[in-house]
Amino acid sequence: MSRDDIKVHPTLTAGGQVEDRSQPSLPIVHRRFANPSPLAVLSFATGIFLISSFGVHARGIQTPYVMIAMLIFLGGIFQCIVGVMEFILSNTFSTAVFMSYGIFNISYHLVVVSITI
Repeated sequence: MSRDDIKVHPTLTAGGQVEDRSQPSLPIVHRRFANPSPLAVLSFATGIFLISSFGVHARGIQTPYVMIAMLIFLGGIFQCIVGVMEFILSNTFSTAVFMSYGIFNISYHLVVVSITI
């Protein structure tokens, strides 16, 4: 037996390329924190519910002071934090959606405060 018979030759594909199966088909992703989307959906739903209830004057609501804190923290700041967390997880669509909702809630709060003061 010669030395050439003992060597392992790479397998070639039909196109003549070396067949490489050393990499896994899907990347292995290890998350460092939990999925932030439920917090964003909760804060969005709460903020929009408060804006809607104020808009239709449900139960005789005339002053927007109840929703101001919710729009700043739950609707605005939490949405922006979730947008950053989604950016870290490489979810660009979620980042754009949650950051825009967060900025909308903060700007809506600023408009309401400037009108009422």
